[in-house]
Amino acid sequence: MRFFFSYSRQNKDHFLREFFDDLNEEVQTRSGDNLEEGFFDPSDSNIGDFWEQLEAALGRSRVFVAAVTPGFVASEFCAKEWGAFEARLKNYASNRGGILPPLILPLIWIPVLAELPAAIANRRYVHGDSGDIWNLKGLKQLCKLKGQFAGEYAGYLEALAYSIVTRGSQFADLDTITEAHEPAQLPWDLREASRHPYPPPTPHPGLLTPQTAAADIFLCYSRTDSNRAQTLAARLRNQGWSVFIDLQTPIGERWDQKIERELHAARAVIVLWSSASRTSDFVLEEAEYGKKKGNLYPALIDNVEIPYGFGRIQTADLINWRGLGESPGLTQLLESLRGRLEVHAGSSATVPPDPSRS
Repeated sequence: MRFFFSYSRQNKDHFLREFFDDLNEEVQTRSGDNLEEGFFDPSDSNIGDFWEQLEAALGRSRVFVAAVTPGFVASEFCAKEWGAFEARLKNYASNRGGILPPLILPLIWIPVLAELPAAIANRRYVHGDSGDIWNLKGLKQLCKLKGQFAGEYAGYLEALAYSIVTRGSQFADLDTITEAHEPAQLPWDLREASRHPYPPPTPHPGLLTPQTAAADIFLCYSRTDSNRAQTLAARLRNQGWSVFIDLQTPIGERWDQKIERELHAARAVIVLWSSASRTSDFVLEEAEYGKKKGNLYPALIDNVEIPYGFGRIQTADLINWRGLGESPGLTQLLESLRGRLEVHAGSSATVPPDPSRS
């Protein structure tokens, strides 16, 4: 089965079902194989009455997609579904280096005012910019207005389906682990999750705030290539590295100052050269900064000429790598990064203060 769709029954309505159906169709279009597609539990009964059926679906699914709402965070049953799938991932990872594959994708269906549990916040699926309607008001709002935002809705579905298919295919051998039993311990404290009503925003992987430690890697790319960039970022995080990818700049913060701080603090800068990025002033400026610092790691994702001034830097070939398996270029990039990040592991910088706030 391609993915398991987890949701709180108090949020079940025609918008949720319609979104699942649209996502399922997009995943089917992109997968092109005979694997079962998404699982959506149609029952309104208590989960305890048919846990065996859910266990079977959780044990066959490659990706766990969660529609996060206040009700989801407070639901013991949703936490059990998450915990059962996560236990399966831990079982899978126990003989593969211990790093969990990035196969849990929480989507913010309705914004949660209380602090998100770390298990959810650290995996949150992020797409687009901070001003996009689904990031401001939740994905359900986008579904309500999809007639007005048809292009944005289609783009979100395409990006999410791409992540589900590529991640699931990359870890296809998860199919060998079929046990997904009810967890002995829930992945988050249901009482603690609702204790703090209005906390500071929780930082997400690769989207670090000025007060946190700097990311290991700054990833610069053209927005046209955002799907490719997110796929690479997921693979880098799977190596245990933190990644800054400019998908969301906090409201009220100067974009140029944020980028400058992150570039200055990152220990490695990756630039993705494509037909769009090689002519982007922003990408060229960020890449030039990394070149001057001596920590630039270029990678080709299109068969294009490398921009003038960067041709003498060794460049990884990721043209044919789409997130599935390995490639010589990906291996070369990871080994080069590992050499730098492990050597400099003790010298991680912190993000310098924003001069406009001093």
